[in-house]
Amino acid sequence: MQSIIVRHGERPSFSSELGVEEIHPPENDVSLTKKGFKQSRRFGEQLWKSICFVYSSPVRRCLQTASSIVAGAGLLNSPVEKAFLSSEHFGIPRQSNERQKHKAISSLLAGKKQKGFTDPKIQSAYALGALSGLSSNGFTVFVTHDWWMAVLLSNITDAFYKYKFDIWPNFLENFIINHDEKYVEYRKEIYKIKY
Repeated sequence: MQSIIVRHGERPSFSSELGVEEIHPPENDVSLTKKGFKQSRRFGEQLWKSICFVYSSPVRRCLQTASSIVAGAGLLNSPVEKAFLSSEHFGIPRQSNERQKHKAISSLLAGKKQKGFTDPKIQSAYALGALSGLSSNGFTVFVTHDWWMAVLLSNITDAFYKYKFDIWPNFLENFIINHDEKYVEYRKEIYKIKY
């Protein structure tokens, strides 16, 4: 069984990334760009023979990415939303803006305890079990967020020791988890799963 964990397609920059602070940032409602839709569909086209099923974070841009992958792969089933693929899984409040999320995630990646956050090792173990349980023969695709991927990778592999904070994936960048042989393939390198 193999899972492909993929970051959503290209989206416009958030206002918080541009230095503008908002009281209620609409970051979870941000859609993909035209380029993001095209790239996501192409991703599905490239894997059309291998993909069995697609799951997604409930955030709009992830659902749009997942739907485009499904369309590109020619699958008949729709993507299924899974809450564990969203920010709340690692204890990040949905109303946090991108700057607040990156600050919190940077601390978690550096191994610093965060007040009010769930233990990332426990949550990563849960996520790994959920990914394995939902995977089937062939590839199962899980569409999520850059920081979610970075926290999971840093807790289940030694990839953080190599990449440090450059572990953050780009749009549509992905890693493959081989659940049977217990390894992760990321950026053309193999990492043994710690547990």
